[in-house]
Amino acid sequence: MERGVVRNLLGRLNARSSGDIIRIAERWQIPLSGNDARRHVGALYRTMTDIRAARTFYAHLTPEPAALVASLAVASSGLRTLAEIAELVSLPEGATRDAAVWLFYAGVLAREGDRQELPVGATPRLFQPRELEQVFTRVRDEIELGDMRRESLRSLMSILDDGDIEEAARAWGLQVIPGLRSRDQLTEELQRLMDEPDRVKRVSGTLSQDGTALWEAIREASERDGGMLLSDALVETGLLPSGSTSPRDALRAARILQALQDVERRLLIWHSYDNDGRRWLFVPHEIRHPGMRPRTLPLDPLTPVPDDDVTADPTCHPHALAWDLLTLMRELASHRSPVWQPGEPLARGWQRQINGQLWFAGEQTPPEGYTGFLLSLALMVGIIEPGTKPARSGADK
Repeated sequence: MERGVVRNLLGRLNARSSGDIIRIAERWQIPLSGNDARRHVGALYRTMTDIRAARTFYAHLTPEPAALVASLAVASSGLRTLAEIAELVSLPEGATRDAAVWLFYAGVLAREGDRQELPVGATPRLFQPRELEQVFTRVRDEIELGDMRRESLRSLMSILDDGDIEEAARAWGLQVIPGLRSRDQLTEELQRLMDEPDRVKRVSGTLSQDGTALWEAIREASERDGGMLLSDALVETGLLPSGSTSPRDALRAARILQALQDVERRLLIWHSYDNDGRRWLFVPHEIRHPGMRPRTLPLDPLTPVPDDDVTADPTCHPHALAWDLLTLMRELASHRSPVWQPGEPLARGWQRQINGQLWFAGEQTPPEGYTGFLLSLALMVGIIEPGTKPARSGADK
């Protein structure tokens, strides 16, 4: 990114005019009150960086704006002209401009000099603010993962951000001290608490009225059908009128967002896309039936190997491939990986997580096709078996 360009969302919102702020609020269905511009910017920022609001915003986009949002979120950062964006998303430049203008007034795209109108006939250079890159990348990763309703709680927690884990830990009564408790420690403690029936009852008892209605409806539906479509759940709990699929006004949208935050931040209810891209809410089996978590005895401490017995690996070790294969198998054994089928795409989010552990690592993800090659090799020698869950189709194989 060129020097002097403020990339963060808060900076870009502060640079917008009051008229732009109102338009952004309308497109994100965010209610604004009073005349305090700083409070308006704060309200926009909190909602636009929330994964639940981002899912809903992305779901309502038409194909062209959705293509821009998805492509810019995962592309390398930088300022791009409309022609460069059109080439990136493989759309005509006219359609790209129309989508970019709409997204600009939704606050999803920014440019140098946001106080000016998006110029007609000029060559603006656009980019996606950093926080929106992150949140829409996560939305795309969730879509690629597909149906997660049958996954274990451990697998589900592995795809959460560190901030989600820390927020849930506080809701469940754990003390979070940055630097003293690792993510893995918090995850283990959370799963221990979630396995206590009294603790589940106590945490669910802190929900709001709307949150409680969702909790009761989704828990029952999860036991019966594995979950409930998001729109059906909102109608059944009175958050949407009968026959509606989305809120018609900002106040109702804010109420729905608050209810979803209430249950999802406590990890009581989870969101998943199915293999057709539909949105579901569900309660994992371990939370519906606490007290059934298998117990394991602690392992004996490892004995350090004397330094004299260790030979340093050369720069290009001939066993690097074997190392990466074992690393991948360790990840699979930890139940922190998605279900895989030969020839199907692998979620970029998971590839980013393991990239730093591989000998042959890429800048952000492993080299194209490398992870699939390792999994196919493991399948050929009989170390693993393919998953039985239908995987989503796609080009990223």
